[in-house]
Amino acid sequence: MAYKKITLSELSEGALEEVFQYELKNVLANIADMNTKGKKPRKIAIYIDLTPASDENRDSLTCEFAVKSTLVSAKPGICNLAMSGFAGEKLELFQETSRTLPLFEDQKTNEIDIKGMLNAAK
Repeated sequence: MAYKKITLSELSEGALEEVFQYELKNVLANIADMNTKGKKPRKIAIYIDLTPASDENRDSLTCEFAVKSTLVSAKPGICNLAMSGFAGEKLELFQETSRTLPLFEDQKTNEIDIKGMLNAAK
């Protein structure tokens, strides 16, 4: 029996190459993302499983493939916050900026009832 040489781009009528191109696009987008570390490696792995039809019939195979990428996660975000009202019953949270604006627009939503918290902890 004459066998035809199969390339990866011909496997499953080009589906393997299509999935690889999809993962490559994700990896390149991750590399271009300034929120990720630039020097960290990204990986693309191609997995191919070839399974004979049976113990007796090894002339026919099932081919399963998967392409998986390993991306670099985004850098953690950091901000400085300030609290006020330690001596009183209400505690407010502010983001430290040159303008010192409240973190929450509605003043009532950023107030924490310290007495209520202490009573609940008892």
